[in-house]
Amino acid sequence: MKLSLLTYIIGIFFILPLFVFPQDGPWFGFAVPDEEEGAFSDFKIGFKDSLGNVMIPPTFSIFTSSGRFDDIIAVTRKTGNKLDKYYLLKDGRVIGRDSVYLSDMATDCESEGFIRFSDPETGRHGMFNRHGEVVIPAEYALMPVRNSLVVALTEPEKEYWDNHHEDGCNHWSWKGTRTVLMDTTGKILIEDFDIEEEVCLYSLKITEEPSDKEWIISYPGTNGKYYSFVSPEKYFRHVFLPAFLADLSQQTLIENTHAHAFYFTAPYPEGEWQTLSAHEFINRHYPAMKPRLEKLTEDSSAYSVSLQRVNFFPEEWIHKHPDYFDNCGDLQARYPVIQLRCKYGQEYNSYTFINTKEGFKLLSINI
Repeated sequence: MKLSLLTYIIGIFFILPLFVFPQDGPWFGFAVPDEEEGAFSDFKIGFKDSLGNVMIPPTFSIFTSSGRFDDIIAVTRKTGNKLDKYYLLKDGRVIGRDSVYLSDMATDCESEGFIRFSDPETGRHGMFNRHGEVVIPAEYALMPVRNSLVVALTEPEKEYWDNHHEDGCNHWSWKGTRTVLMDTTGKILIEDFDIEEEVCLYSLKITEEPSDKEWIISYPGTNGKYYSFVSPEKYFRHVFLPAFLADLSQQTLIENTHAHAFYFTAPYPEGEWQTLSAHEFINRHYPAMKPRLEKLTEDSSAYSVSLQRVNFFPEEWIHKHPDYFDNCGDLQARYPVIQLRCKYGQEYNSYTFINTKEGFKLLSINI
């Protein structure tokens, strides 16, 4: 579930090209009601600096996805009965009016100083840097920059899910000749980056030989070396989980729990999210957790492990940990989330873990 822009924002965005504003530090989006007749949404977006000064008045439509303005941002703005779309830099320059990247009506967000754009005729993607310069031409289907790396599909063409070839309600996906890994200059580092299991690009190690570890996937690079990445799911299953289940004492569970863990107090929709310290969280749930987790040490077939596309967090948690989220308000790819799903008697329980700088930590439970 995509994190609500309004939840992430309530503070970021607009520079009139006629003016030049102070550019130090990020600006943060905020939303106000849009009372204009014929508005595209109920809100307009503006931007403030970290001190709360309004840097850009509420001008942009809610289809502007970024809740944070570092150097370059894609914006949408109502002009008459149309949505004007372009990229805005902090020095006031406007670029790419005909080439704004859109996916499900959402614009792209700056990632590590880069942002995607689209060719208006082919729909293929290229990349601007933070200065508005084209660093990768619009010849690919691109993923956002992660750890200065870009996953790219070469020679992509739209493959429609229905028989008629048109946009509108007919969904489509990209189909290309091969998937490659490149750097932010467009240089191809790995010619064949097809992956059966998702890897964390932030775990990159470049070595002379491929890794022999079960949870590391190695790819031959164009430079004759090997690019090795951790599979979060395999690492969790083969390394973290056995160690986690080996000691289920209350103190060890506290140490293996995120500083701010959360749970839903009652079955939806009656309950609400509650965030607790690791100590409070385990003290409250330990009597129910321990026998359920002990069951897993007896029967490995009683559970499943899967990488999750989790993007819903309680507002309190988001406010405590803004650095976990990218400029679009989504959880950063450097923090993969794993769900451990277990059967206990006739019921199913789930435990959600997030990978942090200190390793995997228990984040949430549903028991």
